Amino acid sequence: MNTTQQSQFQSTVPDIFLSLINIHTLIAEYGIEKNLSHLVMLRASQINGCSFCVAMHTQDARKEGESNQRLDSLIVFRDMDCFDDKEKLALEWTEALTTLDSKIAHKELHSQLLEYYSAQQISALTSLIGLINVWNRIRISEH
Repeated sequence: MNTTQQSQFQSTVPDIFLSLINIHTLIAEYGIEKNLSHLVMLRASQINGCSFCVAMHTQDARKEGESNQRLDSLIVFRDMDCFDDKEKLALEWTEALTTLDSKIAHKELHSQLLEYYSAQQISALTSLIGLINVWNRIRISEH
């Protein structure tokens, strides 16, 4: 995560800030691909309307080699062939856990994820989604 722009949160509670940064390192150890992490964080940030995070994750994804086509198409990922089924499921999980829509069949979606991801990877992905939602709220509170 790009932390070059200091926030009020970083200044006032630096220990919590660093702990959240360290969680990203732990999540990465569970085999969630870097490009998928960028897409997940960007999609959640789009849903939450966090302009700071959208800009940062778009930039970070491009630096890691993500294509403009995929970044431009992320909002309509379900209809795009440039995302594979594994990525689409992770992005659906991202939307489900970010919007918390009661109409979503979370258990069914979780079962579908098991076709592509280990239980540990699903837990790590879930942690990443929760973490980006925390970051979005922190950054939005500072707008």
